[in-house]
Amino acid sequence: MYQLTPTFRFGIIVGITFALYTVVGRFAWEIKGHISVMSHISSFYINYSSSGFSAYLWGSLWAFIDGFIIGVLWSWLRTQLPYSN
Repeated sequence: MYQLTPTFRFGIIVGITFALYTVVGRFAWEIKGHISVMSHISSFYINYSSSGFSAYLWGSLWAFIDGFIIGVLWSWLRTQLPYSN
């Protein structure tokens, strides 16, 4: 069975965290009204400012991709840099 490297596993975890953040933020935005943080996030992710269920899907998809790339780069850089004790 194929196993993912720790770098890709960390990327998946960060991607899921980013996606959950956008879903919870979108939910809070719809309940409470206009939240300034969410208007900034909607400028980064395409179709995130639309209404309805598609905003949840697009926002979580873009956030997962963004978080995955950031997580993989962060983990890769962490393994490449020398430790200093």
